[in-house]
Amino acid sequence: MIDGGADLHIHSCYSDGLYTPLQIIQLAIEKGIRAISISDHDTVQGVEETLDLASQMDIMAIPATEISAIVGNSEVHILGYHFDWRNAQLNKRLDWLCQERERRVYQMVQSLAEIGIDIHPDDVFSIAGKGSTGRLHMAMAIIKKGYATKITEVFKKYIGYGKPGFVPKVGISPEEAIDLIVMAGGIPVYAHPAISKMDQCILQWKGKGLAGLEVYHSSQSGQVSRFYEQLALKYHLCITGGSDFHGMNENHRSIGMVRLPYKYVERINQIKAEKG
Repeated sequence: MIDGGADLHIHSCYSDGLYTPLQIIQLAIEKGIRAISISDHDTVQGVEETLDLASQMDIMAIPATEISAIVGNSEVHILGYHFDWRNAQLNKRLDWLCQERERRVYQMVQSLAEIGIDIHPDDVFSIAGKGSTGRLHMAMAIIKKGYATKITEVFKKYIGYGKPGFVPKVGISPEEAIDLIVMAGGIPVYAHPAISKMDQCILQWKGKGLAGLEVYHSSQSGQVSRFYEQLALKYHLCITGGSDFHGMNENHRSIGMVRLPYKYVERINQIKAEKG
């Protein structure tokens, strides 16, 4: 069988993606992808729907989430795979993170009002719908109100780091994120390490239960991916990868633009089987 590979980092309408799980699965099948993970931010709302649809449509889906963590002024994302998405303790903490996301919207609206950007929190929540709310939804609300034309413009002018409407995110520590995923029987993976640049912490996090590195990512060049591949091999961590697809045209990411060789999916499945 041709190795169509896997895309284990995709966002749906349950966080800051535009597409439904069904649309994502259909796109993945069209592109010949063998396995996917919809890893929405700080939520597991779409996991069961994704797994049900995938089983009906003959494609492998691995339950996943992407948990926001904070180290000082830096944000770190920890992906979780193959966990029990119904775990009460995990869901309680994710619910808290989503509440903090909503609180951040109110703070950003207030900050934006001070520079003449008139946005109501409901403008943002209506765009987010049933998903966890993020800055991307705020950017879309600002565009809808006519203050900008592109998402990149909104971040550059208004809500990017250090800009007038930026409000730091409140989150948990990477160690707690790792612990939550392990506690729920899952496999914690450090997402897009080249973005958050916390390589010095990888070995420490491994001691807390980190099991993998996202070696392949749409923001990481081939040279950078080779560096993290060697790091993963050195530290005996599993290798994952994905497009980080959200459905936006501006960043030119598409499902399957990063294809994780299927042998790494088999390794993740093996780790899960060994965990029981």
